[in-house]
Amino acid sequence: MNRNGGGKLEVDDIDPFICTDVIYAFAGLDSDSSIVSLRKEIDLLEDGGKGGYERFTSLKELNPNLKTWISVGGWDEGSLKYSQMASEGESRAKFITSVVEFLQKYGFDGVDIHWLYPGLRGGSNSDKANLVLLLRELRESLDKNGLLLSIAVGAKKDQTDTAYNIVEISRSVHYVILLTHSYHGHWEKFTGFNAPLYPQSNFTSEFSIYNNVIWTVHHWIANKVDKRKLILGIAAFGRSWILEDPADHFVGSNAIGGGTPGIFSDEFGLLSYTEICINIKNGWEEIQDNYTKSPYAFLGNRWVSYDNVWSVRLKSDLINKSVLGGAAIWSLENDDFLNFCGGGKNPLIQTVKDTLGVL
Repeated sequence: MNRNGGGKLEVDDIDPFICTDVIYAFAGLDSDSSIVSLRKEIDLLEDGGKGGYERFTSLKELNPNLKTWISVGGWDEGSLKYSQMASEGESRAKFITSVVEFLQKYGFDGVDIHWLYPGLRGGSNSDKANLVLLLRELRESLDKNGLLLSIAVGAKKDQTDTAYNIVEISRSVHYVILLTHSYHGHWEKFTGFNAPLYPQSNFTSEFSIYNNVIWTVHHWIANKVDKRKLILGIAAFGRSWILEDPADHFVGSNAIGGGTPGIFSDEFGLLSYTEICINIKNGWEEIQDNYTKSPYAFLGNRWVSYDNVWSVRLKSDLINKSVLGGAAIWSLENDDFLNFCGGGKNPLIQTVKDTLGVL
């Protein structure tokens, strides 16, 4: 896990009973369209590596009911090579064969397709149709081998409209994971909620209407996704900014860039929940916005939006009321797994489990 010091979570530190399923992120795509490790020194046992794959799937020895997944893709992998792989039957077949062999070799139960995003970031106009073919063919092969398939999908309107045939995706996969946790971020020159449950009151027009969890969930349901397959993404991190004027510290305030990297996550414009709750203990002011049902916090010219126990419980209530398939938390190492803040270990994950009734 890419974290420093006290925020570092090793595979062996994972509680095998904390979730029903755990996903290892990320594997990638090789030049021949086959699945490949992106961090051989961490993932593999060969050449003195740490053997992350085997250690991860061996968590099932402690909890035989646990399902372990490998996620293929991610932001850094881009879109172009996935577009190229999906465009031809031969390259799709190469990918599918390699995925089945990979899952069987390392003991994974399923694969999560994390292509960000079909038709965007250098992708093709044909990606939307080719993704349907890829998932259909992949599911057929996985079924023959008793393996599982999920897809992680963008939550914004432009991503959804461009990338996904919702009905066909729903038919092909076991789960659809909504990435409902990056509606706003430091790429914008104003502050905003990264994962608002409802529209922001001080933002007008379509920009606010579409950039929230409620719109995304309702849109997928209206387009005939199988609700039982729909998994709501919940962020255990926040998006941060540096304010232009420290006295103007509200939602929509002008910002000059992303926030200072945290002591554990060390990433520009992002803070883990652990770092955020430590900041609040150390004097940051926390505001819970009743329009969006989302919190934010600030101190001086530093500002962050995120999810806390209050907002996560409301999102978990939505899962129950909408009869969705469950929640996916990004990610284990971002929650307060060492109880730095005194609210118990993994307070966000535990809130989801308590609200959904997951033992």
